[in-house]
Amino acid sequence: MISYYFEDTDFVFKGKTATNRWLRLVAESEIRRISNISIIFCSDNYILDVNQKYLQHDYFTDIITFDYTEGNRISGDLFISLDTIRTNAEQFNQPYERELHRVIIHGILHLCGINDKGPGEREIMEQEENKALKEQIADLRYQLTQSEEAALRYEELKDALHIKDTFSNYVIYGASILSRESDEWFSTIRLNAGSADGIA
Repeated sequence: MISYYFEDTDFVFKGKTATNRWLRLVAESEIRRISNISIIFCSDNYILDVNQKYLQHDYFTDIITFDYTEGNRISGDLFISLDTIRTNAEQFNQPYERELHRVIIHGILHLCGINDKGPGEREIMEQEENKALKEQIADLRYQLTQSEEAALRYEELKDALHIKDTFSNYVIYGASILSRESDEWFSTIRLNAGSADGIA
């Protein structure tokens, strides 16, 4: 089960159903299953308090991941600062929604056992983030034939990620969508190194 909470923010998170499906697909690709995950969207001040209280770190960060995973069933709490995400998006000249999804999947990948502190680990984490974000768009393309929500989410993400295609660019056969263009447009999804930190 994936639950969403909001602390010290009026943020409204759209597309929970599509996001949940994406996170489950990513977990399955890492030979994991989702048990219980709480995603807490919050402010800088709120995440600073969590960082100080539980990790004895006196600084802001974009995400803190508390890992309760047992075996191949991942569980944990992901505290995500929307303020820091916006700051990082502006600093790295990235769309806000892309940075938000990068941070969400960063926490999920931590729960799957992927780290980013040791030699070469940051590069592996970035590769996995890129791979997961590509899978998100690909899944939404498929889900266009399955639900109205997925179609809306695809359009939102397409605009946010500056993907220059439209529904008319696809020919639909049953439950599959075939692109008339090559998948080179995936290369537009480029993730910059952020400041994800504070994993418990």
